[in-house]
Amino acid sequence: QIIVVFGAPVAMGSSLYNCAVVAFDGDILAIVPKKDSRSPFSSYEGEVLSIELFGTYTYFGQALHITPPLLPNFTLSVEVGAIKQTSQSSATLIANPISQPELVGRGSKARLLAQALTLQTATALIQANSGEGESTTDSVYLADGFIAERGRILAESDGVSGQLVIGQIDLEQLIHQRRLEGGYPLYEEEYVDVPCDLEVAPGTLIREIKKAPFVPEDLEERCEEVLTLQALGLKKRLEHTHLERVILGLSGGLDSTVALLAIVRTFDLLGLDRGGIIAVSMPGFGSTTRTKSNAEKLALSLGVSFWTIPIEAAVSQHFKDIDHDPTLLDVTYENAQARERTQILMDLSNKHGALVIGTGDLSELALGWATYNGDHMSMYGINSSVPKTLLPHLVGHEAQLGDDELAQVLTDILATPVSPELLPPSGDGTISQKTEEVIGPYALHDFFLYYAVRWSFGPRKIYRFAVKAFEGEYEPKVILHWLEVFFTRFIANQFKRSASPDGPQVGSISLSPRAGYRIPSDASKEGWLREIATLKK
Repeated sequence: QIIVVFGAPVAMGSSLYNCAVVAFDGDILAIVPKKDSRSPFSSYEGEVLSIELFGTYTYFGQALHITPPLLPNFTLSVEVGAIKQTSQSSATLIANPISQPELVGRGSKARLLAQALTLQTATALIQANSGEGESTTDSVYLADGFIAERGRILAESDGVSGQLVIGQIDLEQLIHQRRLEGGYPLYEEEYVDVPCDLEVAPGTLIREIKKAPFVPEDLEERCEEVLTLQALGLKKRLEHTHLERVILGLSGGLDSTVALLAIVRTFDLLGLDRGGIIAVSMPGFGSTTRTKSNAEKLALSLGVSFWTIPIEAAVSQHFKDIDHDPTLLDVTYENAQARERTQILMDLSNKHGALVIGTGDLSELALGWATYNGDHMSMYGINSSVPKTLLPHLVGHEAQLGDDELAQVLTDILATPVSPELLPPSGDGTISQKTEEVIGPYALHDFFLYYAVRWSFGPRKIYRFAVKAFEGEYEPKVILHWLEVFFTRFIANQFKRSASPDGPQVGSISLSPRAGYRIPSDASKEGWLREIATLKK
């Protein structure tokens, strides 16, 4: 089933109108005349009429919406010629047939205007120009066409070959964005709804799906923006508290590295001595020589204070106090180390008048991969809205900007497996506890997080997108397994996010209840898991 919009001259009475005709299943649904036509065509700005054409009645006018009852998010409007719609409208899709001769730069301008319009109004636009081969008396026409959606060109022609432009528009994304923005009318009285029996069955997903939605194409610019926003957020907090010292645990891993890089920017902005940044290495039962060494090298290369406070003896005493067998490598064994480190940082902050900076990232918050009242807690969570898949790019960006010494240590940190290092190392002294082997690939979890939170998609649609995005990298059954893990952990760990410290929002997603993400800590996960169960059949 196809809705077709095409240009045609339509005579009505003594006037001739330049029109777009909307047809479906052999019937003419509507005729939209151009408002400001030139001779020999007449302009039309009147109300919607019912006219007889080819023995049947149809709608005639500009204020028309094509509304298939079986597709509640589909509302099509038609604009003939240059688009003048700039206000928020209930239409989600605009069809725009035009006939303009090509000039140098006109195609680029048309795309920029379309991107601005669709971004401003949360709509999609389909534009098609006259075909190649129109009169060249004084003009050249190109077979140009494109599909734009919310500020992005989804598909376009080359303007020469006249090939068909095919794309998929996600109406659910458009509707969700409108709910976030508000101000879009549910119904517009001046528009007439034209019913249409269009149905759309699920088909092949041809839409391009990025497997790293948090990693943009303008990566260098985005890295600068993220680090700057982190620095500005901390700058305000330090100015407000009149503090000139901060403390953080520096493990030699990605999270604490990015936190330290952002802190250094903050101190430089404030003109403070970097010596006021106290980086504390707290080696425990699982710490490896590699990460301990990288933490010290990083601190020295950045010119910050570096202290080492081993925690084995304190934690061993704690095990005796609570009667825990130290050979039992369970959650108590792991979390006792995390909480000991937090206690050290908090007490040092009191002793030295410093702000404790948390290093946990957005992905860890989503999965609850943090010890409650351990690394979960700080006085300012500087990485709280930075996803794990973006962290390596931030480190790589700083490596390019830094000197050889800094670049060398940052490069080795990038090559180090992600780990909390709470279990004893392997026999060769390397990391034995690798996070992604336990909770799954962060590439998948960040993908799930983006579509679940940013767009409110359910498991079925997220799974369909993920299978497309990770084709050839992860089998569908593997994706489905980690999708179930994601929703299980995401819902179950809301209580940690409800008690999370302040932190700067740098992207479109924040899980802080103070930034508007509010779900109950005792929310049920059963609805999502039931939908996932149907995908296993």
